Amino acid sequence: MQRSLSATSPQTMGDSTYTYDHWSQGGGAAQNFLVTDSNQSFKAFYNASGGTSTACSATGTITRDFWSNFTGASVSDVPVNTTPTSTSNLTIFEGPSNVADKYGSRIRGYICPPVTGNYTFWIASDNGSELWLSTSSNPSAKVKIASVSSYTLPREWTKYPAQKSAAIALTAGTKYYIEAIHREGDQGDHLAVGWQLPNGSMERPIPGSRLSPFTSSGGGTTPVVAITAPANNTTYSSPANITFDATASSSGGTITKVEFYNGSSLIGQDLTFPYTYTWMNVSTGTYTIKAKATNNTGQTALSSPITVIVQGCATPIITALGSTTMCSGSVTLKTTAVSGASYQWKRDGVSISGANASSYTASSTGENQVKVISGSCISWSAPTKVSIQSGLRATITPGGPLEFCPGGNVKLFGNTCSGYTFQWIKDGANIPGANAANYIASAAGTYQLRVTQAGTNAWSSLVTVQINCREGEEEEGAINPDPDISTIQEEESDRPFLMKVYPNPTNGLFTIAFNMPADANEKIKIRIVNLLGQEIYNKELTVIDQYIKETVELDPSLPTGIYTLQVLIGTKMENTNVVLAR
Repeated sequence: MQRSLSATSPQTMGDSTYTYDHWSQGGGAAQNFLVTDSNQSFKAFYNASGGTSTACSATGTITRDFWSNFTGASVSDVPVNTTPTSTSNLTIFEGPSNVADKYGSRIRGYICPPVTGNYTFWIASDNGSELWLSTSSNPSAKVKIASVSSYTLPREWTKYPAQKSAAIALTAGTKYYIEAIHREGDQGDHLAVGWQLPNGSMERPIPGSRLSPFTSSGGGTTPVVAITAPANNTTYSSPANITFDATASSSGGTITKVEFYNGSSLIGQDLTFPYTYTWMNVSTGTYTIKAKATNNTGQTALSSPITVIVQGCATPIITALGSTTMCSGSVTLKTTAVSGASYQWKRDGVSISGANASSYTASSTGENQVKVISGSCISWSAPTKVSIQSGLRATITPGGPLEFCPGGNVKLFGNTCSGYTFQWIKDGANIPGANAANYIASAAGTYQLRVTQAGTNAWSSLVTVQINCREGEEEEGAINPDPDISTIQEEESDRPFLMKVYPNPTNGLFTIAFNMPADANEKIKIRIVNLLGQEIYNKELTVIDQYIKETVELDPSLPTGIYTLQVLIGTKMENTNVVLAR
């Protein structure tokens, strides 16, 4: 049955005055009690004037923060450093039950012990939860005292040993910061905190008469924190030593620490300005880093995340920011910049003084490489050839066979440079209007190109074009850029051999095939030159058969374009064009 009981306060006995403190089962001074046994007793506790028990300065409620749509896997994932979806006050240390799925909550504020002595705390929840208590009203001094790893039934206080704290000494009249954090997945949800007083009486859950809501007065605003170094997406070589720098402030308060996290794992902290931490021997991987600042009242804030990437010992790759074959000028070569790495560029195997950055401007002909040293990684790039013409030169490169049927033609390509002017010549006479770098020849004759720059002239070797259509035979022409080698005439008796090149155009790998003259017993020389007349391939073959078939593989760093293939036997030569198209 129900009985109404009221603890009269104050009361005077002898020379002492007593004021009501609490009932053994909690609640206010006047309340209804459920009586189930004729011998059941209820105890009201009073404080005597001048005694060691002090009235609690609680205000009757405690703060509850709620984050909806939370899908984290652990209590530590609850986003307590962000603005909650809603905030309310509870009149008892117990949250609402069965209200939602997938949310996080935090109940926090201050608890006021009615008497000095040892207190024991419990927590019950569905799903997991943690109970934290400070040694004062300062949240930054809080420690975890109890937890639920999975779930309990509502107010089920004894399912797990970890639900119960050790005995904790508290002082009457002192305000202590207390906090319960809760993660809800799905199905049932609840959270409650209780305690046992020094006299053995239980208050489970803790009533509002012991509680007051959380305030941040005197502690300044919520901190502001940002990672200032390294930059987002910075790349390192394994094993890496990565130094993080952060700024943090709290208007009206002070920063007590800045912690650095990889995901949810703490990797280090700094308690004083400037806030920095060096993460040592970091292995290969991609990491998401945040900084967490805490002020003097325990308020916290998280920085925006940055990503750092730690790679293995990768081979550097050189990228040319422009053509690597030119008449004059320079080209910038660069490799991927790696944080903390050092560089050394070399040309033709010799270190270039002062070339110690991730990029280098090449202004001389040669094979360029870069060495990258990052931590324990020492890596060399493949060579990149830069060809820069020295002096005025004129060359002709045919764009097809120099012998063709009537009505055909061949395009002749001249070498070009800034400031060049051109004049094409046929049979010793200037061709009117033929002043471009290239010329289409449709008539038989001997062609030459004159190049002029700043009043200085240069003449190319002669190129002979013939019109002579012969059925069933590949039409090949001949040029002779070397004055020491005679040009092959087109009479059948004088042609030393017919040459085939396939595939053409090529990706850099092709085959040369031809029959040797019957009386040939000399070595064969294969040369390939670029538009500047520079030799980029040279090989000698020993004749062991009348039918010659040779595979050629060009340097993969060569730029695409037209190259001249020359096959020389003694003083005789056949040429054709090879088109490199990758």
